[in-house]
Amino acid sequence: MVPLGWANESGESLTNQPATVEKASTAWNYKLVDYGFSITLPDSDWVARPSSIHGVAGFLKKGFAMRTDIFVVPCESVASFQGLAERVKNEMNSAKGISGTHHENGKTESGHQYQFSIGTEKTESAPEGVYLGQSVVWIENKNIAVRTCFQGESLNRSASIQGVDPKELEKSARFICLSVK
Repeated sequence: MVPLGWANESGESLTNQPATVEKASTAWNYKLVDYGFSITLPDSDWVARPSSIHGVAGFLKKGFAMRTDIFVVPCESVASFQGLAERVKNEMNSAKGISGTHHENGKTESGHQYQFSIGTEKTESAPEGVYLGQSVVWIENKNIAVRTCFQGESLNRSASIQGVDPKELEKSARFICLSVK
């Protein structure tokens, strides 16, 4: 099933629902019309794909071990946002195998409150660790919170899937997770 509001790189809707894509120099905006917000991807190597975990949108960086999933959660008050942010923080802090967690709160360039969290998860298939970045951004005037989940690996997975420098992973995660407008 393709989530509502999906569009390919050319802006063609992948469902019967409206979706638009705006490309800027290298970064490009993906608008989730049904929810009234957009997210910015760092470059044209990022392509829309169905969310792998029931989100409203998903993205993959072609040829690299990086992906992002977007979720929308009803959120009608500061208390509701703070409760959601606290649950996300607690999930990351208590999840088996996740280490090096760090959390920060602030406001995006668009003026939305956010919580941004990072950590590394060691798994059997990625013993060197998978970089995790998550944000919860409250869009007060829409009564929603946008939860963005980023994953990336620093080691090569195969000849066609390259690993990414850990500094680049954090830069990409921060760029995407806090780009909600």
